[in-house]
Amino acid sequence: MAKKIMLSCLVILLFAVFITCHKPMVISDDGPIKATAYIKDHGYKIIEYRDQHEFLYTRQNLHWSDVEIFFLMNADIEDYMSKPLIFDKFVVTDHPLDNDFDRLKNSIHHRFETRFPNKTYIITVSFQDEVIGGYSFSYETGAKLLGFDCRDIDGERLEEHMNISKDACFELLNKTYRRLKGI
Repeated sequence: MAKKIMLSCLVILLFAVFITCHKPMVISDDGPIKATAYIKDHGYKIIEYRDQHEFLYTRQNLHWSDVEIFFLMNADIEDYMSKPLIFDKFVVTDHPLDNDFDRLKNSIHHRFETRFPNKTYIITVSFQDEVIGGYSFSYETGAKLLGFDCRDIDGERLEEHMNISKDACFELLNKTYRRLKGI
């Protein structure tokens, strides 16, 4: 009987510690306050807040595109390895990638209809309730037709963002990725 009381007291104590130490993220109708402010500070209008997920990068689950994302955010992925990061996904407008499908349509001379005009995805990345940065990609068309074409928050490709050639960009990504993976 005494063990049950001790166990109950321990559970209550742990619950009380969790409640007092846990700081919930403040979320508005548009999404987390700091992530929303970050996007609005860049001049984009939030249409919809999609979702939030947490991710922990390790050598085992690191992909080439993850390294690219951190370069696009001017952040060092090594600083965030094995740390819980929060990814918030938004749909925005007034972004340079809006109607990106129209540019594709005109460049390949086919008669596609623009099904998703004036929308772009922005994903913000946060650590300990502070926004590290964000990246963008075209709404639907980027993932379905072109492959995952990730850009910086303002819609620039990595080579444009860093002002280097595609070859230099590839070499830098490859070198960083291989170092982080231990290859």
